[in-house]
Amino acid sequence: MKAKSLLFLLVVFCFLNSQAQENGRQSVLKGHIFSADGITEIPYVQVVNLKRNTGSSSSERGYFSISASIGDSLEFSSIGYEKGYFEITDFDPGLKIYLIPKIYDLKGVEVNAYRSEKQFRQDFVILRIPPEDKPKINLPTLSKYEVNSGLASRGVGLTFGGPITALYKQFSTEAKELRKVEAFQQKYKLQKVYDVKYNKDLISKVTGLHGEDLDLFLKFCDLPQQFVLASNEYEIVVAINDCMKDFKKDKKD
Repeated sequence: MKAKSLLFLLVVFCFLNSQAQENGRQSVLKGHIFSADGITEIPYVQVVNLKRNTGSSSSERGYFSISASIGDSLEFSSIGYEKGYFEITDFDPGLKIYLIPKIYDLKGVEVNAYRSEKQFRQDFVILRIPPEDKPKINLPTLSKYEVNSGLASRGVGLTFGGPITALYKQFSTEAKELRKVEAFQQKYKLQKVYDVKYNKDLISKVTGLHGEDLDLFLKFCDLPQQFVLASNEYEIVVAINDCMKDFKKDKKD
């Protein structure tokens, strides 16, 4: 009887030990990431193995691979989508992950373009306004009789109110200052949009950089304002990833 009990315990021990080894063995898990519609492939998704603190990112077509074991939990995060989680129970070769699009509630952005009033005044004074077409004014001509008779000097037959007003509005100091203010307002509006679409939070999420490395990358990857304003979120993320490749290469050199 004792021999049978010992044999049974030995079998159970061996089984549990083999299961533990199987669970601890790492393999490469591969999969494909889609939006919730099941059609749109999501590129550059950050994939993190929460148990082992390792990670990777998906390709341009949403394919990914990562080292993992049975029982590990994966986290999927991407700009524009809610985070997704997946617990590994087997290594399904046809694994598909679906992420839910995120709805952003953007808050207002306060832009402080100038550190002091003095700097603002200096830039305001030297601001160049693009030249505007000069107005064409068709002034009436005076006949020889009207000139000789002095009718013009008494204001008869010729009025300067309209043309003079137009000239004043075009060339007066007040009008030029007003155009400068309008140009500055337009510049601030564009800067606000730029800061919402391209900022430290976005870059940190895409690249995983923080602190001094993030500041260095910002100087390295200074995307032109015109490009950012004309691009959608996907195009900006692609540009950041391209910059990241060059940034890593430059650091190695």
